[in-house]
Amino acid sequence: MNKKQLFYILFLVGLIKSYAFQVDYDSLEAKYPIIPTPQQIEYGSSETHFTAFAIENGDFDVESELLKSFLTVKGLSQDSEGIKIKFIHKEIAENTSDEAYTLSIDEGITITAKTSKGAFYAVQTLKQVFRQGNGHGIFPRLTITDWSAFKIRGLMHDTGRNFQSIAQLKEQIEVLAVYKYNIFHWHLTDNPAWRLASKIYPQLQNESTFTRGKGDFYTQEDFKELVTFAAAKHITIIPEFDIPGHTDAFRTAFGFETMRDKKVEPVLLDLFKELLSLTDATTTPYIHIGTDEVRNSYEYVDNELILNIMALLKKHDREVIVWEEGIRIKEDTTSIGQLWAQHPPRKGHRFIDSRANYVNHLDPFAGMSRLFFQQPTRQKTGDDEALGGILCVWPDDKVSEERNILKHNPVYPAIVFYADAIWKGRDKDYPEYWAKLPPVDSKEFKNFADFESKVIAHRDLFFKDKEFQYVKQTDIQWKVIGPFDHRGDLEWMFPVEDGIKNSYKIGDKLYKWSQNIAGATIHFKHFFGFPALTDKISGTYYAYTNIYSSEHKTQDFWIGFQGWSRSGGRRGGPFPDQGQWHTTNPKIWVNDEEIGPPVWKQPGLGTNTHEIPFIDEDYFYREPTKIDLKKGWNKVLIKIPHGGTSWKWMFTCVPVNIDVNGNVNEVLDLKFDPTLRTYSDYYYNKKEEFETEKDTEDEIIFLGNSITDGGKWKELFPTINAINQGISGDVTDGILNRIEAVTKLKPKKVFLLIGTNDLARGKTVNYVAEKIREIIEEIQVQSPSTIIYVQTILPVNLDVGNKFNGHKSNGDKIIQLNEKLKIITSKTNINYLNIHKPFSDKNGNLKAKYTHDGLHLNEKGYSFWKKRLKNHIN
Repeated sequence: MNKKQLFYILFLVGLIKSYAFQVDYDSLEAKYPIIPTPQQIEYGSSETHFTAFAIENGDFDVESELLKSFLTVKGLSQDSEGIKIKFIHKEIAENTSDEAYTLSIDEGITITAKTSKGAFYAVQTLKQVFRQGNGHGIFPRLTITDWSAFKIRGLMHDTGRNFQSIAQLKEQIEVLAVYKYNIFHWHLTDNPAWRLASKIYPQLQNESTFTRGKGDFYTQEDFKELVTFAAAKHITIIPEFDIPGHTDAFRTAFGFETMRDKKVEPVLLDLFKELLSLTDATTTPYIHIGTDEVRNSYEYVDNELILNIMALLKKHDREVIVWEEGIRIKEDTTSIGQLWAQHPPRKGHRFIDSRANYVNHLDPFAGMSRLFFQQPTRQKTGDDEALGGILCVWPDDKVSEERNILKHNPVYPAIVFYADAIWKGRDKDYPEYWAKLPPVDSKEFKNFADFESKVIAHRDLFFKDKEFQYVKQTDIQWKVIGPFDHRGDLEWMFPVEDGIKNSYKIGDKLYKWSQNIAGATIHFKHFFGFPALTDKISGTYYAYTNIYSSEHKTQDFWIGFQGWSRSGGRRGGPFPDQGQWHTTNPKIWVNDEEIGPPVWKQPGLGTNTHEIPFIDEDYFYREPTKIDLKKGWNKVLIKIPHGGTSWKWMFTCVPVNIDVNGNVNEVLDLKFDPTLRTYSDYYYNKKEEFETEKDTEDEIIFLGNSITDGGKWKELFPTINAINQGISGDVTDGILNRIEAVTKLKPKKVFLLIGTNDLARGKTVNYVAEKIREIIEEIQVQSPSTIIYVQTILPVNLDVGNKFNGHKSNGDKIIQLNEKLKIITSKTNINYLNIHKPFSDKNGNLKAKYTHDGLHLNEKGYSFWKKRLKNHIN
């Protein structure tokens, strides 16, 4: 056998058999994130690569065919010598749920499940962790035992107000299946239309009954098709006819003036019978009858009508679901209450939790914190009464095209974030984080950040060309200050706009900046009363941060103020006029340049404009704001007043990259830092430069202000590893603020010269001396082997140049400070270099030949300085 034949045989063996590649455990977990998080999971230390597979179905024919189809579409072939995938039909010891499964991936793959549901969910997990190489498939080696914490895990769409095609609903059901949801709640009727066709009462489909989407309804065949499609993915559809409220279209179709009309009950009973006939009780075990928001006299009904409908549904073996708060009837002891707003469950009744998770109210950023930290049903896991939770999408306002329901509401991000809580469960409820992220140094913040990384990975893997309005926000931080009392004048200017200081005193009140607050969206006061930053009903806040850019560029940002819910008109309106970000007159400045608002397509609309579709009201579905960023640090200051008719008190500011297909991504080369910039831009740009300096060997650092900064130390000492860490204008506090950039290099020597700027700014001699002592101590602690040289402050000369008089009048203080430095260095065993004396003339002034302005050195001055340092350098 020749080498070519041998290679070919080995190549074929490699194609057929699976083989392992060693991979770091942590990188495996990061590369193969699973959502929702399994109850028990252990990653191995390698990947299994394969090009063919062989499946043993173990009584799970449907699920094995599903996996076979998935792998085949990925270009992998069936072969008896391929990776062995085995389905086993048996109980799961760890959990008796009919949705439980185990999944083991090593040289082969084993799926164990009690029911087809468990096998299906195992396949969904496998699909999440599948990756594709060049002509081969890849799985991570892992072991999972998993089950659901709640019986009901769902999403609701209101198609009564705004129609969605079967194709768009199928797309979302596909996504629900991947994330192990098992309910699609289909709100079929509302005031604008009765969307499910009736063959008994075809007048319900007359266009005269529709106030939106005329002629848009679902045929009975459409209904059956979607029920079958969902059932194949173990998703149960809950159809809802919402009565007796929300029935304008119903009453119009029959000419009923009120729901008390005697003809109403037989018609409704007929319609529910017709619905029951479309599917069986096993496939569709729940029917929802609404009963919420009966607020008008023409919607009132006698309890007997509701009880008769319930009796009909129970006779056909269906569970009845009603909204809670809704019509409560004492005789009703069996219905399931679906909780909305903040209504508690009815004692003794089973319930489904939809409180505080209406997607049409959620901001794409702050709303995801709520879904992550919310404990469904307010307990760790479900039980016989707490059945689970359903996300609800209520786009009350008219939508111009169906895709805008997904563009204007963060449906897909919400599905992904909520999946973890509703499948895995939550040990604790955190209402304090429903409107804001936890403190940045907390365990809860880390948990959110870790899960966020998984979400970002899923966005990029599974949501290409879909509406996924989320980018990483845990690395965005702000400081905020306020609320200042604007006394009803939303345009009142406060001292923050004149310059950034550590604090501001207005009257008897001292205002200070907050600790760092993370998030792309910040709620100051939440519109539903969830804990936020203030209980005040009005005032003006300011938010501050800095953004570092490695280059000058024009960057897209999502910027928004007092965001708009897609519900109840333009709640908190009217909408702003041209030239306003919002009627509350918020502002944003970048590098002290005000950023103007968009040119609105529909300015000045009133609040009650339900029938005018949203177009560009919110930042995440309009064109991004373009902002010029300079190379280095960019100061961002935002003003957020609140009052008047405003409903929300919040802002969003986040850089984004959006491709031609609308896919959103992070801007990786930008860095947020809310440290108060009390120094110059030049200082912070140099600080960033020093912090990113590569560690070398035997560095000798020249540390100080402009006098050090002006030295060409590499040219003056070409034979050493000279590093210039001088910054023009720096002071002792500035050195302390950036000392880690010095000590991280573990330099061989540091030559420190600092203090003249402190004295010019009015700092006392004792203050400066104490700060220099602190600098010495910090270097000694952080870099013990570094040899420190403290140089005396240079003399000054009032007779040279006509600038820097504030510096040059401190000759006596400089002498006093140098004497204190001599004492400090003697006590700390630090080298003391008196360069003041050799630079002084007979009057104690800086020799004129060494300076061009009486403060800074000229070329001769640096040359002379070099001579004074030469022996110490060597």
